[in-house]
Amino acid sequence: MNPILITGVEHHNVYGVLRALHKKGLTSHVHLLLTGAPPRYIHLSEYIPDGRISYVPGLEHIVDAMNSMGFEEKVVVICCSDASIAYLDEHKDQLDERFVLPSASGTYGGIHQMMSKAVQARIASDAGLSCPVGYILAKGEEVPDNLPFPCRQAYGQRDCRKVGNLHL
Repeated sequence: MNPILITGVEHHNVYGVLRALHKKGLTSHVHLLLTGAPPRYIHLSEYIPDGRISYVPGLEHIVDAMNSMGFEEKVVVICCSDASIAYLDEHKDQLDERFVLPSASGTYGGIHQMMSKAVQARIASDAGLSCPVGYILAKGEEVPDNLPFPCRQAYGQRDCRKVGNLHL
């Protein structure tokens, strides 16, 4: 079985992936590489042995850290944050030989492009799924009064720009 490397930040996404792999009996193959602050609680999890948790202070260190891990077999990489998957996608050429990385159509930068909400909405629409309409306003631009906004019905508000403490 190939080693599995989970990248991301200390967050419920990482914990959920660890738990799922544990349930499949794969804990002995899992290694964790976190970016940002040193882990505060993930090392307490029964789903990952303490010696298999590493961290780097920022994404700019992740490629070097991965290359220095010394795995003997190709490593399957599971990214649990948008930032880590985008960064690895941009540096795929430095990791291709040793790591099985997520990709979008096998092209560099493909993942980053797929993270665009506009691209995701177009793909969903092309597949026949209904999508919410999106509006992009320039900084300082007033919200038009004629935008359809469902909060009037959902919250019974007369002014759809005021929902609870949120003022649009």
